[in-house]
Amino acid sequence: MPEVEDAVRLRSDKSAAEDHVRAILHQGQQQVRIVRLKTLNLRPIVEDDIVLNWNAEDPPAVLIAVVDYENPIIVDKLLRLQAQAVVGLPLRTFGILANVLLSVNNHKREKRLRTRLERMNTKLKAHRDIDKAKSILMVANNMTEQTAYQTLREQAMNKRTTIEAIATAIINTSDLLLGRGAIVETATD
Repeated sequence: MPEVEDAVRLRSDKSAAEDHVRAILHQGQQQVRIVRLKTLNLRPIVEDDIVLNWNAEDPPAVLIAVVDYENPIIVDKLLRLQAQAVVGLPLRTFGILANVLLSVNNHKREKRLRTRLERMNTKLKAHRDIDKAKSILMVANNMTEQTAYQTLREQAMNKRTTIEAIATAIINTSDLLLGRGAIVETATD
């Protein structure tokens, strides 16, 4: 009956680990719900190359893989899924807490960085649009860059909108009236 004793000990160890994780995360003022996962046999998924519905580029949650064996196919699958951590079977309490906490922390950091990158890309596009609108105004009205920017700024203030919105309107109007890119090509020639 050593298997039964081991199973009982493992179950109580898992319960103690879950309580420990709850206590630590509760101290951080975070509400955490530990979900009991049903054991899933990964071999058919990996060996039959079944595609999992998981957005690895913008994951909605932390992905911690639980594997019973390691081979190059599984490692490749985990890399493609961008798992934040890997826990081996049989489960042991040692390392579970660290894997969970580090994975959650890394996921939050990645999410902040992804949000910051989106903001920076939006800002870069806005600067490019402003430069393009200045070029259109410079060619169409024979004015300096400083005067073109001042014109954009005054129009934005008068209409109570952003310079980016005015720049986009000028670009769209230019494309509509003169054909796509006709004025800008003249400015670069």
